[in-house]
Amino acid sequence: MRTRRLSKGYVVRLRGKDLQSDSFTKTLQASLYPVDTPEEPAREVVESNTDVVKLLTEIRDDQRKQIEAYETATSKSLAFQERAVDRQDEAVDRQKKIVAVYFKMLVVGGVLFVGIVGLIIYLLRLLSHF
Repeated sequence: MRTRRLSKGYVVRLRGKDLQSDSFTKTLQASLYPVDTPEEPAREVVESNTDVVKLLTEIRDDQRKQIEAYETATSKSLAFQERAVDRQDEAVDRQKKIVAVYFKMLVVGGVLFVGIVGLIIYLLRLLSHF
């Protein structure tokens, strides 16, 4: 049994087997008791137990909708994150290929530079003998 204190000095006691089940409306019983005399029903009684049950059912349904919206937003966020990770992996692969091409160009350029410098030195020595 769960007890909830109200603002005017009354207590609502809720009794139910499973407040989250579909049989929520069938198993819930609510009574309004004054705080001073919890055993006697209050003078100001809630219009009917069905109003309390309807209100609690609406609250439960709204919470379920909120949970569904949260799950939807979470799954979309996860999908966006997975897509971002995939794009990052693709970008890393492209960068590796570009770096490999630049490295090959650097090696070829270095070999050509050394060859040209060697050729210039050879030609300068040849010309200095004349």
